[in-house]
Amino acid sequence: MVGEQMNEVPRMLAVLKEHFQLPGFRNNQLQAINATLQGVDSIVILPTGAGKAGLHAMQRSLSYMTNSRSAKRLVLALQSLTFQFPPHMRDPAFTVIISPLLALMKDQMEKCLDRGVEAVMFNSDCSEEQKCKIVSELAASEGPCFKLLYTTPESLRQPRLRDALKEAYLQGSLLSFAIDEAHCVSEWGHDFRPAYLELATLRADFPSTPIAALTASCTAAVQRSIREVLQLRTPQVIKASFNRPNMRWVGGLDLQSSSICPPHLLFQYHLACIQWPWSALTYSPLVPH
Repeated sequence: MVGEQMNEVPRMLAVLKEHFQLPGFRNNQLQAINATLQGVDSIVILPTGAGKAGLHAMQRSLSYMTNSRSAKRLVLALQSLTFQFPPHMRDPAFTVIISPLLALMKDQMEKCLDRGVEAVMFNSDCSEEQKCKIVSELAASEGPCFKLLYTTPESLRQPRLRDALKEAYLQGSLLSFAIDEAHCVSEWGHDFRPAYLELATLRADFPSTPIAALTASCTAAVQRSIREVLQLRTPQVIKASFNRPNMRWVGGLDLQSSSICPPHLLFQYHLACIQWPWSALTYSPLVPH
């Protein structure tokens, strides 16, 4: 198995360069991609910007970006390759990405189309004509022309989409499921998005299709809950450190009094961070007047 993986690396790098215009993968990303290609369930815990996308960090591009919105959109694009990449290694093959956020879904899809990666959405924003076309392609014997299908937990409740995915599963073109914000299954499933809990039925309907549960942060208890709810089979847990070379940490603790420093000092810290060529976040507790 290890030999087969090594033999595929040159081709994977070629595909990465052709479809995503990137020279290599970051740590943990190739591991997550290989898990899907080997049919193994996974829990992928990568902090925002660490590349649940598996994309190599483009620090030089970010460093000269003065428009913070543009930088943020690039970081979002860097979060998806762990599930965007695998279907490019198989043909016919596509991945279903389940996301709770329509805006993020649309943003990722547009980025894919800009790179020439075929991606479609099936959600409440789509027209009836668009939905019918997707369902028809899923049921086609040669497989769909797209590589990525973005949808929501609620849309998966629709019988026509579910039945079309079952047809694709039987024909062998359904490669994997990627569940973004997978912590919703555990922490907020009941209150935030009840449909997340219904994703438990994926295992029964698609027993041999690997499931990748992705989140930016996850405690051990949440990991167990995700594993149990989604019925993951001996999932490979892939976790990256939150500490990265392009991040600067500044503490706000007054060591002499062991108390949290006052707001005016936090403001000074924030001003200092502005001099740093990256975006800055300042965390502060509420201070009573």
